[in-house]
Amino acid sequence: MTAVFVVANLKFKNAIAVAVLVSTLTALLWYILAMGCLFVLRRREPELFQTYRAPLERVLPITVVLLSAFALYVYSVINVKVIPLTALLYLGGLSYFWFRAKERVEKG
Repeated sequence: MTAVFVVANLKFKNAIAVAVLVSTLTALLWYILAMGCLFVLRRREPELFQTYRAPLERVLPITVVLLSAFALYVYSVINVKVIPLTALLYLGGLSYFWFRAKERVEKG
């Protein structure tokens, strides 16, 4: 896969840059969602975390959310063209899940 991107970068420089920007934007969104899930889990199941001690257990997730939100803000100012593409890809993925894959996942 890496070799394909290296070769494709020679011919499709803009497309590769857009792919990298979309994946970075997606990662930022998932960082924020993961930290939100962590906060919900800690609130709903506090006994899960009684024997486990994490360094900076409250500060680190809040810092991740704040830095990711700031990066999203900066991203939206600098790379405005990538945001609609990312939203369209998310909409396509959610539509596929909702109309095609949901039944197979629920059946197990």
